[in-house]
Amino acid sequence: MNRLSYMALVGVVILSGSLLPGCKSSRGVASSGDYPSAGVVQSSLPYSLETVAANYREWTDVSVPVTLRLTTPKNLSVGARARMVRGRCIDLSFRMLGFEVARVWITPDSLVAASRPKKVYLSESLTKITSGLPVNLENLQDLLIGRPFIPGGSTLALADSTTMFLDTSSGSVRLLPRASQPLADYGFVLDLPAVVTALGVVAEEHDVTFTASYSGPQPLTPAGNVMDNVDLSVSTPRADYAASVAWRWKSARWNEAISVDPPVTEGLRRVTSSQLMKIIKDM
Repeated sequence: MNRLSYMALVGVVILSGSLLPGCKSSRGVASSGDYPSAGVVQSSLPYSLETVAANYREWTDVSVPVTLRLTTPKNLSVGARARMVRGRCIDLSFRMLGFEVARVWITPDSLVAASRPKKVYLSESLTKITSGLPVNLENLQDLLIGRPFIPGGSTLALADSTTMFLDTSSGSVRLLPRASQPLADYGFVLDLPAVVTALGVVAEEHDVTFTASYSGPQPLTPAGNVMDNVDLSVSTPRADYAASVAWRWKSARWNEAISVDPPVTEGLRRVTSSQLMKIIKDM
């Protein structure tokens, strides 16, 4: 893989995840007719929202090896070390033969992908990427490691029972918002032991569908349950994209008060997101 391909691969993985709040639900995860009024109790569930929330704990930072794979429209795979500071940054460093060949840096405000050997970088406003929708960096972190979350808020907590509820009307256990969303319907699918196994969203107005599927639960980390494998897919009228994220949690280091500096872009040529997508198609 050429060095610029690292940036292309990571760009698709991250940008596809950022599309989440701009969609409405799909694959039976949620629909506008499924929303009950506040106060409705689902008494026949095998577990409660409290049981689900108890699977997830607060964390401050983590450093962990990860493998990113793009499966559509190309098939590419690359390993990296991910460093995340809760609510502050996601940092991905890609090395070859001991040298860093690419870096991706995401903050609450922006996304920067840089390749110093190729002397190029991509810089986008996170608000522009998400079209101003209520998604924040904590949501993106939760999306990538397989935790239920409130768009614009944080990981699901017991206090969110006024916002979310558990439903079995479709034959599966789903975590759904109580109120219909003006810009996005969405829902999580749950499985024993009360952890998220899928997230589905779809924007019917724009014919855009997003799904995330999770496998390999790791319940005994300092952050509670996280998932080994995340499969992401985005379908749009223009193109389809699919990628996967494989975490090596057994090699993770948690809550060590790490400090991560942004990549240096001085002396690099800036490329646009459309140029990045063209790079992918031309590979």
